Amino acid sequence: MLLLLPTSSFAQTTDELEQKGINEGKAGHYAAAISDFDQAISGDPGNADFYYQRGIAHFFNGDLDPAEADFQSAIANAPDWAPAYCYRGRTRVKRGHWGDAMHDYERAIELDPLNPMGYCFRGELEVLDLKSDRALADFNRAIALNPKYLTAYLDRALLRQHKSDWDGEIADLDRIIAVDPGVSAYYQLRGQAKFDKGDYAGASADYRQSSALIKSGH
Repeated sequence: MLLLLPTSSFAQTTDELEQKGINEGKAGHYAAAISDFDQAISGDPGNADFYYQRGIAHFFNGDLDPAEADFQSAIANAPDWAPAYCYRGRTRVKRGHWGDAMHDYERAIELDPLNPMGYCFRGELEVLDLKSDRALADFNRAIALNPKYLTAYLDRALLRQHKSDWDGEIADLDRIIAVDPGVSAYYQLRGQAKFDKGDYAGASADYRQSSALIKSGH
């Protein structure tokens, strides 16, 4: 006799698919992540977060058209959700649509003035637009809102490098490395700042650490 077993214990829920997709994306497996989000959206087509997450996977996979379409769908389903505007803006920057991107960042900050992402991304665009003082103010604001927001520290470090503020750049990279010590590029950047400052022994130590991490696959 054929027994019909319940499928609920075997089928993945849309939330489980979303988490699986997020994990795939963090590992750099963007095609697999997109497939997971496709399935989640099929199960719940009105969920803004699923479109947002799929848009991020498309963005980091270099697929800008579907990324922007997904962020647009996220906004259509959740018009007051600031992160979707932030990433639609970032996608538009990549496509050279700086004016539209700035409108998205301004809208994100208006909707959620305590979210550091809007200030950080707006600062990145202001750097490209050669508005360094405004960019620095935005990075400072993002860090004040979230002192653990490493993206803002890195953006500020790169801006300080451009302004020849070696001490400020080193301080920002110190903070980043204290939290995430396994990335070779951070030591390379700090080493260059120390070299430019005249701290050749410190620069040499950072370059050696960077090389060691590269050899170990980091």
